Amino acid sequence: ELARQGSGSNFCRPEPCLPISVSIIKRNTREWAHKAHSRYWALKTEGRQSKIWIAQPQWNVTKYLLSLSRNKLRILVSLSTGHCRLTGHLHKIRLTQSPICGACSIEAESAFHFLCVCPSLATLRTRLMDKPILNASEFSQIPASAILNFATSSGRFGFNP
Repeated sequence: ELARQGSGSNFCRPEPCLPISVSIIKRNTREWAHKAHSRYWALKTEGRQSKIWIAQPQWNVTKYLLSLSRNKLRILVSLSTGHCRLTGHLHKIRLTQSPICGACSIEAESAFHFLCVCPSLATLRTRLMDKPILNASEFSQIPASAILNFATSSGRFGFNP
């Protein structure tokens, strides 16, 4: 009854009264959420390893990740957090005696070492990511699809090259 009375009354000031379309409300809400998420990510101090990968949230990357199979997504998430089947992490959780990379024997095999600097993977890295060695800023520009392709082609994550 109250709603009927309200809809039947005349609108008073400011005129003209124009409705806001649902698409504009959705777009503005999406933009607000993206800005809030970006601000939160920039101010967050945790996630050192993940921040090497993800400078800021990007919708196209999110869309790509959501399209992946569970196993492929697991590979990317485990590499981005550093909780993966590389000897550096396995040593931290006491599953191996040494954190040293078995392929090059130069340093601990972290996700960064595996993806960016391991000399034994330089040829594969050059073929798939156009450079034999990457620094953190160069790495953050590499598409997630190329990173996944590199990780799976290496044969280290249950996929054969």
